[in-house]
Amino acid sequence: MKFALCALAFLWLLTGCEMTPEEELAYMYPPPPGELLTHDPTEAFEISQWWTNGSELLRLNEDASFALFNSLNRYHTPQEHGRWSKQSYAVMLLEPYSLLPQERVRVGITRTDGELTLDIPKLKPMFAIEGAPAVIEDGLIGMWLGPQGEIFLASDLRYTYSRESATGAGLARHRGRWELSDNTLQLHPDVLAMGTFEFELVTGETGLVLASPRGDYEYDATAKRKE
Repeated sequence: MKFALCALAFLWLLTGCEMTPEEELAYMYPPPPGELLTHDPTEAFEISQWWTNGSELLRLNEDASFALFNSLNRYHTPQEHGRWSKQSYAVMLLEPYSLLPQERVRVGITRTDGELTLDIPKLKPMFAIEGAPAVIEDGLIGMWLGPQGEIFLASDLRYTYSRESATGAGLARHRGRWELSDNTLQLHPDVLAMGTFEFELVTGETGLVLASPRGDYEYDATAKRKE
């Protein structure tokens, strides 16, 4: 492999040809010795946002940030997050955020049976998927109406509680974060002194219901879904 790369570089010098940016990266970051190419380095391809191996989930954002989950649920806390960058046709780097210095993780870009594959050390190969796997949390996002007011659950795991009216009974308007744990919806207000509010997910006559001692909340399908 080293001989082939040297010969290629020497040939470029003799012919006076300039390398394209892709060829320069491929020359600077070649595959490890003994690793055979599994896809054409001149073939253009894009790195998808979502990847999985059936156990873990990887999200590569357009702003060069990444999140690695140890499950298929993107609403869970990431096992690792940081920045990613494509170095060449065969190499991508993950740079985890940490208070302690960490080495960048080298990820191989290959093909398996024609499909683009990411080879992350200590993990099974990951394949691209069109979107994140569907989970229960997806069905909770939106507006919920109950006897004491309304709860809006956003996809970024933030919520807003509003009273039904300015004079109506119920808690004052508050915000915070929400999570689903063991079939129980938990609301954690930004004001810690308020404590945590819990709602059990149960199946009602028209679908899921958020049940609590203060009353049940039903999903409002007519409300505009905010993201």
